[in-house]
Amino acid sequence: MLTYIMQFNNTNWNLYKPFIVVYETQNLHRASDILGVSVAAISKNIRELSNQLGTILFNSHQRGVTPTGEATTLYNQVKTAMSQILNAENNMSTFTNKTPATLRIGISSSIVEMIIANYLPTFYSQYPNIQIEIFRGENLTRLEQGKLDLIISLGINPAQTEMTYKKLFDTYTVFIASKDFLQKHNLGTKVPLEKFLTMPIIAYPEVWQNLNLTARSNIIKTQSSELNYSMAKHSQGIAMYSRELLANQNNPEVVEVSIDSITLPTSEVVYIFNRVLSRPAQAFINGLQP
Repeated sequence: MLTYIMQFNNTNWNLYKPFIVVYETQNLHRASDILGVSVAAISKNIRELSNQLGTILFNSHQRGVTPTGEATTLYNQVKTAMSQILNAENNMSTFTNKTPATLRIGISSSIVEMIIANYLPTFYSQYPNIQIEIFRGENLTRLEQGKLDLIISLGINPAQTEMTYKKLFDTYTVFIASKDFLQKHNLGTKVPLEKFLTMPIIAYPEVWQNLNLTARSNIIKTQSSELNYSMAKHSQGIAMYSRELLANQNNPEVVEVSIDSITLPTSEVVYIFNRVLSRPAQAFINGLQP
């Protein structure tokens, strides 16, 4: 079997497509138009294939070319092989909502986790035969090793720039508080900056640092969206949180709060990959995009 396969090294498969078109049209100019290459290139390909096979394939005349008997024999066999290859490619490229598959996704944050968790019921209703595996941790390494189809991340850092990434949408950081907390401190949902700076504040360290504010009361810096929400829900202070996550919590007792003179940053949700997206991954991304 190996000897048979190694014989392919002597075969230039690129010559067969022009051969088939010339055989069916019996005209070099028509073949040139169909393939979008010059007549000279077509003629060169036919000569090379003739030399490769050691036989004459076409006889020229004023109206075009006539295939020889050897060309007809070759055409009949090659056409069958080409049809089988095309059928194999079509079968591999056909992806429907019933196609079984495994989709491996890396995630980078609780915000992304919540976004995906909320989307999964919709995706599964459309693609019930796709098994999804979700990973946290050393996802870039897994992606480089081909163990993930993609990573969905809140933003991208310089270490990831060698990967291919595309934006999905923006997510917004906002302040939140419980209605009970606001009532106890005689506050509405619009809080003056001076008053805010005297309140207990639960903040993301990197965001708080960029605000260049000096709080005159408690400030708790966390990296946990879950903790921020829980503390705000239990009236522990005014917390930074994701607007998208707040909508998904569906708790009317926790509300968005605006602070005079403060605009919190937006972040990009991106997907990262290092090769062409698999068809299940592309279907997943298509559903996530606005």
